[in-house]
Amino acid sequence: MTLHEAIVQVLQEARRPMTTREIADAVNQRKLYHRKDGKPVPAKQIGARVNNHPELFIKDNSKIGLVHWQDTHV
Repeated sequence: MTLHEAIVQVLQEARRPMTTREIADAVNQRKLYHRKDGKPVPAKQIGARVNNHPELFIKDNSKIGLVHWQDTHV
């Protein structure tokens, strides 16, 4: 699973916008994505991946949501 797929899964299951820290904690706790160096995924990496995929994610203040939620959540 890629990191952006893991982020989507976490957000879909939470059914609410989340901070990068909340997303990173969920991804790491559930072991949805593994870095090559074996270290946990930092919130900074979540933010970078979100910025690289504007077709999937929206940002509002400190919360990340899914594009298809635009009218109902964020």
